[in-house]
Parts: sequence; C-alpha cells; structure tokens
Amino acid sequence: MHYTLIGTTSFSGTFNGKAELIKRLFEPLAVALEGGIALSPYNFVAEDDYVVMEAHGKARTKSDKPYNNTYCRVFRIVNGKVQQVTEYLDTALVDATFGR
Repeated sequence: MHYTLIGTTSFSGTFNGKAELIKRLFEPLAVALEGGIALSPYNFVAEDDYVVMEAHGKARTKSDKPYNNTYCRVFRIVNGKVQQVTEYLDTALVDATFGR
C-alpha cells in the first residue's frame, strides 16, 4: 500500500507500507496532537477501482492550539484491498499549526 500526503509540509511525502506510514506520519502526529484527529466524513464518490472521501477533521495540539482541517482522500481499491491513498488537505494550515 502506498499513501501520499500532498504538499511540502513536514508530514508530506509518500509512505510505502503500513509500518512506514505509522512511523513517519501517525507517530509524529500522536506526539503533536492531544487525542488524535476526530474525522467526520461527509461525502463519498465511487467509480471503478476508486473511492473518494471528503471529510472534516477536528483536533487540538498538546499546546492547546486548534487544528481543524478539511480532507479529500482518494483510495484505489483492488480485490477488496486498499492499494493506494492520496490525501489532499490545507497544507498552509498544517505549516501554521505544526511549523515547517
């Protein structure tokens, strides 16, 4: 599985496999955020091997700064398994919240 977080933020990049995704993205986010991101999906579109999800996220940093972003994730699913994810979000908000 390949997961790409667009942009040039400190979290951006392509992560190859679950272990790399956890180590390079989820663990640093867990250190920075109080309780993670509460994700609220509000729209799904599916066609062929692709599913697109739009969602709002709500979180707070450990220094009590709000981090409320909007996401669009494009999933490519083959034989019932996620093969690829591309995530689009407000990268300026990421930089403003977590620094660069």
